[in-house]
Amino acid sequence: MNQETKIIFFDIGGVLINPKPMIRSSAKHAAMTCSQNGFTIDPNQYGDAYIEIDTKTKRTHLSHLFGDYQIARETLNSISGNDNILFIGAFLSYYRNHLRKLLIPDDELIQFF
Repeated sequence: MNQETKIIFFDIGGVLINPKPMIRSSAKHAAMTCSQNGFTIDPNQYGDAYIEIDTKTKRTHLSHLFGDYQIARETLNSISGNDNILFIGAFLSYYRNHLRKLLIPDDELIQFF
């Protein structure tokens, strides 16, 4: 029987790419954008705290690369004592939009497959 491969799944976080620079860039960008859009937050403080909490967080089914609600919430709570759901939603939206711009397919890798 001749079977054709239709799709391949793999974990890109830490396998094909180093996600830490993308996490750092996206967290800082999202915090700055939130600050510019009316949220009272120090973008550098939030961005640094997000990266620190993300690095320490170990759970199953956790997407460090694509952002995590619990990490965003814990970060906000750690620096401000609250967990404003509007901020968290905006932060994750800005974070993921910025991340999408950073995830550019590598032509050499695509040709390999």
